[in-house]
Amino acid sequence: MVRDTALYQRVYGCLLGGAVGDAMGFPTEGWHYSAIRRRYGGLLREPAIRPGGEQLRPPVASHVYTDDTVMKHMVCQAIFDCGGHPTIEAVAAVWRRTITDLDSWVWWLNTRVVASKLRWNSLLDLRDVGRDSIPCDDAAMIVGPIGLLNAGDPQRAATETWDISALWQHGYSRECAAAMAAAHAEALRPNATVDSVIAVAKKFGPTLAPHIDAALELVGQCRDAEEFTVRYYAEQLHFPNPEYWTFGRSDPDYSFGADPLEVCTEALAFLALAQGDGEAAIIGAINFGRDCDTIAGLAAALCGALHGPATIPQRWAATILRDNPEPDIAEYAERLTGLILENASRIEAQVADIRALLH
Repeated sequence: MVRDTALYQRVYGCLLGGAVGDAMGFPTEGWHYSAIRRRYGGLLREPAIRPGGEQLRPPVASHVYTDDTVMKHMVCQAIFDCGGHPTIEAVAAVWRRTITDLDSWVWWLNTRVVASKLRWNSLLDLRDVGRDSIPCDDAAMIVGPIGLLNAGDPQRAATETWDISALWQHGYSRECAAAMAAAHAEALRPNATVDSVIAVAKKFGPTLAPHIDAALELVGQCRDAEEFTVRYYAEQLHFPNPEYWTFGRSDPDYSFGADPLEVCTEALAFLALAQGDGEAAIIGAINFGRDCDTIAGLAAALCGALHGPATIPQRWAATILRDNPEPDIAEYAERLTGLILENASRIEAQVADIRALLH
């Protein structure tokens, strides 16, 4: 059975890790790291529970994952609709049928703008929809399934993502999305490592690469994620459009930024700090603050792709799966795995045809 294979386990680990990291990062999203320490009397180590057993209560309910995972699942739906050959048209169709309530708490500003364009201008070229978007991590945080579908083929993952991500973004935001998809494709290779995943992200994200290099140099100088967090805030937290992300707030406990150069860099840094361990990556990221649902989700997804679901604590996974029953992540992982195998069979047939011409 498909679920008995290492391939399925790693696809499932990726989807599960992304959902758990996203949900666990939700309660401290937008906080300055120092505010998290003050509120919890130190590092938050069991992110679903406050000291004394009181449950955290994000804007809707405890343990609910955010738009990161909701839209990642929408990308999966487009992949399924296309039989494993995703197109920007298929993704747009899923967005049109799914985002019908623009006032829902799930959708943030850029998503609502994209949905509005798709609703009200049917003649708009889909590859122009994301042209006016401010650089953000909307695309980078949700394209992991395209990388999984292209397991072992980062080039194809990056190419498909570059085209599809035009629906949400332009410029280096699309590049960062391509880099993250390529990293997911690399993570499913049998001999993939944290280093090889990061190297692939740098290869397909040349604008992103210098930020990754600087963060990794700092990682090498720090004893742990806590020291990295303090020093990174002080030394490397310099990215485009910082005034946009303040949203007019002057609260010193507030700190946020969703520029993809920042968020992708931080996710890969916590992947490196944790050396692929999902629990350590999530704990590091949620105590970092800022856009930590996305940072934790990306880092944990890559950990899961490298090592399977065992790298995500069962006590967390069970809670997230219970409180977010639809869609069934295990079923989505099985369907993705089946499509990966179908694509592999197609490639084998193509290789056989080429070899036949060599005789």
